[in-house]
This record gives sequence, structure tokens and C-alpha cells, in this order.
Amino acid sequence: MSYSSAKSIIDSLEVKFGKKSSAHVEGLWEKFIRTKLSEGEDARQHVINMIALADELALQGRPIDEKTKISTILSSLPYSYDTLRQIYFVSGLDWKLDDLLSKVTAQEDAKLRVKEFSVNVVEQKGFVPQGSKRFEKKRKFKNGRSDWKNNKRAYVRQDVEVKTKQIICYHCKKPGHKRSECHSLLRSREETTSRFGYVYLMKQKSEALEKFITYRLEVEKWTDNKLKSINSDRGGEYFSNDFERYCIENGIVHFCTPPYTPEANGIAERRNRTLLDMVRSMMARANLPTSFWGEAILTAMHILNRIPTKALEKTPHELFVGENYDKVKDPSTYSQAIKDFDSKKWISAMNEEFDSMGKNGVWRLVKRHEGMKVVGCKWIFKRKRDVSGKVEKFKARLVAKGYTQEYGVDFEETFSPVVRIQSIRAILSLVAFFDFELYQMDVKTAFLNGDLEEDVYMEQPEGFISKGDENKVCKLEKSIYGLKQASRQWNLKFHESITMMGFMQNSSEPCVYVRKIHDKVVILTLYVDDILLAGNDVDMLDEVKQWLFKTFEMKDLGEASYILGIKIERDRVNRKLSLSQENYIDTLLEKFHMVDCLSGRIPYNNLRSLSQKDCPKNDQETLDPKLYPYASAVGSLMYLMICTRPDIAFAVGMVSRFQSNPGKIALDGYSMDF
Repeated sequence: MSYSSAKSIIDSLEVKFGKKSSAHVEGLWEKFIRTKLSEGEDARQHVINMIALADELALQGRPIDEKTKISTILSSLPYSYDTLRQIYFVSGLDWKLDDLLSKVTAQEDAKLRVKEFSVNVVEQKGFVPQGSKRFEKKRKFKNGRSDWKNNKRAYVRQDVEVKTKQIICYHCKKPGHKRSECHSLLRSREETTSRFGYVYLMKQKSEALEKFITYRLEVEKWTDNKLKSINSDRGGEYFSNDFERYCIENGIVHFCTPPYTPEANGIAERRNRTLLDMVRSMMARANLPTSFWGEAILTAMHILNRIPTKALEKTPHELFVGENYDKVKDPSTYSQAIKDFDSKKWISAMNEEFDSMGKNGVWRLVKRHEGMKVVGCKWIFKRKRDVSGKVEKFKARLVAKGYTQEYGVDFEETFSPVVRIQSIRAILSLVAFFDFELYQMDVKTAFLNGDLEEDVYMEQPEGFISKGDENKVCKLEKSIYGLKQASRQWNLKFHESITMMGFMQNSSEPCVYVRKIHDKVVILTLYVDDILLAGNDVDMLDEVKQWLFKTFEMKDLGEASYILGIKIERDRVNRKLSLSQENYIDTLLEKFHMVDCLSGRIPYNNLRSLSQKDCPKNDQETLDPKLYPYASAVGSLMYLMICTRPDIAFAVGMVSRFQSNPGKIALDGYSMDF
């Protein structure tokens, strides 16, 4: 077929591939207005498909206005989204399609959480729905009892045998453990609800909105999450115009129970009865007047929040806040330290630190003058623990607020090397192979030995301000913890001192020094203020120790057993040395809530694949880093891998590819590493 002009070509293409027929457009319109979503189907995908249909109609010359699109899509949703429809039609607010999609997604997620929790509760109680396969099997086990509804007791055949070796979890369908021990179920329970309760006393029900606002602010501050939905009965205090308006303005979806069905709000009803029973018991026991009823219910709620639940064996407070209520924290300020229950030990530790400052001549008091650059200081408190986690020492450290220093004014170079963990492992290998002696020493207030080259002025430490010299400041003669150049000055001082004793610095590892006399050798390793001494001659090692004691203020820790969080165990008979980070691993499991996790395959399961397709595609799929500290967990695993667990290198390498944008699939991958 030939064409005489360009117009004839365009007309032919338009007939073949251009606008569709009117019948096709009518079909699209019918599909748009008649499509309905069934209960249980993906609501988010349904809304996306409906928007795509509207866009297709617009391309075919039949555009639809925004309000018609939203009302039609809302009408196509099932009955469970009736609350969302009411909010739209009653409020009269102007929604966009993006707003509709986000609200539908939020309500769908809330429904899914409620559904998962309801299923878990039903299965946990042992209820079996009529008509299911489990029900039919259970019914067949009855011995000829036809009136099964009236039977309170089930008669199971005696020939039924339970093969414990072939136990399969009913929840995750994996062998080797029971449903009550399933980690995925425990995790879903923990994520579903913490059962942490709040009680607010009101004189009138009209105060409900005020108390709800207080509750929302407190919960969001504790959890760093936004309140997305609430469940309530059909009490009048929750159906006021002000309450509904507040929920709409803050994007909170309000779910209500059906009329006259308190069992639909079973969790709250059960908790309410428990509280009332406890209040009646306490009031009767204490013989108090009814005016103390409010205090009694607050006490009951406080007790319930701090006793473990049967399902998770954890307190609601621990699940809600992320840490147990009896966890001992180190003081963060001087005022907290002197008010702490261990205040005497903290004061003793501060006195010891201050005395060491005076012995080393760290500063001298000078008059403050105009234009002087003065940095602040603060106390850092830490409970030092041994391998088993017991408190070994109370440490108080005075540090300067080095973040206020300016380059070129009160500091220049700051770089300071530290020994690599690979070098420590190599030296420990030599110790095991040649059966060297291995000792550990600690430099007390190591940074105070460095000489300052710049003029640095610091405020007097809190609690130790010299009487009569309150307006004076400290002119630092030596480096102090917190200064940007402190680590470098200490390293230069130690290098200058140790080389004077005949030690030679390793060319490839600047923090490893070797001293060799004939067949006697000593290897010294420095990691900030921790020193490892390895050698084949005890007398030569003692000589080095005595010299270190004369040059610096040292602490002899004896044979090395614990360094940088790594436990060292030796079998000198068989010349074997093992490294362990058991305490560090336990800390990680507790930090990332993986204490109850089951052991998995290491190296990585080759049947599991991770790719860029698994990364989130939009903001709704992106994981909140506060709730899911993925990068922090991967970094902790990397340190574990480098120090003592090279067997997890491949697995850690796989999950570390998704640190910038992890998804749920990658999250499951790093969970497997634990």
C-alpha cells in the first residue's frame, strides 16, 4: 500500500493504533464503575489498578474529575472500609489520590496486624473452626460420640502416637521445634502488642479527648513512632465531633466495634476486669475509703506493666520501651552521680581521677582575660565489667569538650594510629605456636602523658572548683581526654619513650614494637592504652615491665585473658589458643531483640537470594531506622566477623550490600545471621 502524502500516513496510523472505538471506551467505563474489591484481597493494588483505569479513560478522551475518582474507588471497597468512607463523605475535606492511597494502605496494614493477632490468640487457646480439616480430624477422634457439642471432654484414640523426632511447627511449618518455641511467632507477638497499659482518671467523660491527646504525645515520645490507628467501643466520648475532627486532622484511623459486641474488644475488656478485680482486692485488704479508688487503679496498672507475661516471659514495660525497668544506667552528669545509689563509689572515682591530674601536672590555674578561647569539660561515668558481666570497677573520667576547638587556633594534627585486629590475631598465633609468655598491661590516664604544643585553656571541673579562684581557668600543660590532639600526643610520647629502650617499630604496623637480644625476643602491641607483651624470656619481660612502671603510671593485669572485648583462652599443653566473644554476642542479641532466635545455617543459605529488586520502591516500604537499626546491626556483625567469626564473612557480605536502603527481605537476611 502506497501513500501520497505524510497526512495520509498519519491518518492511517491513527486509524490502526490511535483512539479506540467507543465500545472499548464504554467497556473501560463499565469496568471502572463496576469493579469491586472482595474482602481479604490486596486493597492497595486495587486502588492502583483503579487509578490506572481512570488514566486510560483520560487518554481515550473521557477524563474523570478527582472527586468522582475518589468516591468511586471508595465505593468499590468492601464493608470493612466503611469507617474510611464515612470520614471522607462526612468531613468534606479535599483528598488527593495520593492521600487516598496512603490512607487505604494504612488501614489495610492495621487490619492485617489485628487479623494476625486474632489468629494467634485463637490458635493459642486451641479453638478449631467448624468445617476445617482440623475440626473434622478432631471430631473423628471422639469415640462414637455424636452429640459432640455437649461433650466437655474429648476421647482420643489410644493408638495415636506422637513422634517427637518428627515434630513440625504448626506456625512456620518448619521441623525441629514446637509452636510454643517458634521464634517467628514470638517475634510477631512482640511486634503485635506489648500489652503496656495506661490509665487516666477523669471526672467527666467529656475529658476523653484531652486525655487522649496526652496519651498520644506520651506514646509517640516513648516509641518515636506516629500513632496511626485506634480501636474503641461505641462509647459516646469517642464519637464526639471534636474527637473525630482531631483524628482526621492527625491522620488517625478510628476503628469501632459493632454495636452490642463487647467481645470484639476483648483485650481491653479483659484488662478492664483484671484491673477492677485488683482494685477491689487492694481496697478490701487495706481497708481504705472509696476516695482512694483512683490511686488503687493507678497502682494496679503500674504492677501489671512490670510483671512478665506468660506468652513472652517479658514485662510489658520492656516490650514497649525496649529495656527493662530495673536496668542500671550509668550517670550522665555530675549531679546524677552524686544522687546515685552508688554515689560514694562515684565520688571516690572522681577523687582518684582528680588526684592523677595533679600528679601529672596536667594544668595550672591562670587568670581569665578578654578574648581567651576556653573549652568546657565534663565528667564521664562508666561501670567497668569483667568477662562475666559483673561490675569490676567504677570509672570516672574528666574529658574536655573538644568539639568546641578550632583548627589552627588550639589544635593542628589529630591523626593517631592503633593496632589492627588482624595484627593482634597474627601475634596471638605466634604466641600459641612458639608457646610465648603473654601478659597484659594498662596505662592509667594514658592521654595525660602527652605534651601539648598549643595553648589550650579549659574551665575548672564541676565539683572541684578551687575556693578563692572561681574566676580562674585551667591552662593545660598536658593533653587531656576529649581534646582533638590528645590521642596523637600520647602516641608520639609513647613512641619516643619506647624506642629509647631499644624497641624497633614495625614498618607495616606502627603500633607493634619488637626488641630482640640474641635469641630473646619481646613483642609489644599498643591499642590506645592497652598493652600486650609477648616474649620467650620471662626475665626480659619483667625488665620491660619495670621500665614501663618507671616511665608511666601502669597497671599489671597479669596473663592476658580479656582484651578489646575478646576472651583469650590457652591450652599450653597442646599449644592452642582460642578467642571468644560470647559476652559481646549476648549483648548484641539483647540489643537487637534476638535473644529468643533459633540457630540458623552458617555459612549463608545458598537457597536464599537477595537482589536490588527486594529494596523498597517507595517511602511506605522504607524501613524506619529507629525501629530497624539495620546498619548498626550489620556493623556489629562486621566487628564480630573480623575479630573471631570469619565463618560468617559471606553472610555478612551479602546483607551489607543493602545498608543504604534495606527492605523486609534484607531484614530477614540479617536476622538469619544472628
